[in-house]
Amino acid sequence: NFKIVMKKFIIKILLFFVPLGSIFSQGFLINEANNMQLVNPSYNGFNFESKAGVIYNTISYDGIRNIDTKYAFAGYSLENLKFAIGLDFVSHNVKEFGYLENQLNLSYTYKIDVGRDLYFLPSIYLGIFNRKVDASNYIFEDQLVISEGVILPNSNDPSLTTPQTNNSFDAGIGAILYNETFLVGLSAKHINQAGISFDTEVNEQRDLSISIQGAYETEIDPYNRSSLPKNSYVFAYASITKIGDILKIYSSQELQFNSFRAGIHQKLTSLEDFSLVNFGLNLGIEAGNINFNTAYSFSVKNDIRYSPSILEISVQFNFEPWLSRNRADYKRLRTFNY
Repeated sequence: NFKIVMKKFIIKILLFFVPLGSIFSQGFLINEANNMQLVNPSYNGFNFESKAGVIYNTISYDGIRNIDTKYAFAGYSLENLKFAIGLDFVSHNVKEFGYLENQLNLSYTYKIDVGRDLYFLPSIYLGIFNRKVDASNYIFEDQLVISEGVILPNSNDPSLTTPQTNNSFDAGIGAILYNETFLVGLSAKHINQAGISFDTEVNEQRDLSISIQGAYETEIDPYNRSSLPKNSYVFAYASITKIGDILKIYSSQELQFNSFRAGIHQKLTSLEDFSLVNFGLNLGIEAGNINFNTAYSFSVKNDIRYSPSILEISVQFNFEPWLSRNRADYKRLRTFNY
């Protein structure tokens, strides 16, 4: 039955593509230092600030075709009740493969005052995960006229109108410990390891993701002895994430000069017998309650492969009323809002 053969062929293509999707899409959102909730849901309750934002990310993975990622999030904090609610949505789209992946998460973060200006934020999230591939992007047997060397534009195969889909639930946990100098985080995603195969006869589970994060911030000139703007900081961030056989190491170093920030980032991704390396630039500016960020990651040749080139743009809105008065203190790690 050609329908069954074609279905298995599509599934094989997806089994090859999905690990690359895990590398390029989930692992290459490169404003991670400004959006730590990407890897740790506890960050939705950081400093109990209510905020929302969007990210657009496009990845050129072979110089011709792209993976487009759209991400949106919102967090609302109830400081008197010591908890925060977060909602985030991410969508990965590869038009050439007819592949679409969506996930919607709802998180809960609780605040614990450890003492001495140190805070602990445990969290949990629940999500809905959907994957779909459109078979209309593939060529079927009745389109091939081999004797004439022709590929017909249309097919009558019933698989053409039967998209392959998968729906599942997702769950994870996280925790952050921080003060005004350092931050340490630990998170586990996909702990339920839901089935993600398009074929009900195949028991393929989503890989468990374990991640550790760290950040450090210090003032460059605390005594105002140089010509640098007042309240200038160095902010360093790093994370290590293991997803099945994939290992991802991300780091960034940024300078904050009042409302303007600039820095660099590095990304190493390793999967079985090959690895990818990326370097890039980060730029950002804050205007009152609005935070604009952009980043570009350069492709680097490694053996016979090139890492993808990545362009990312993001906007965040912070709803804290005191920010609109332009306090001129743009420190990233802070606790005074408590």
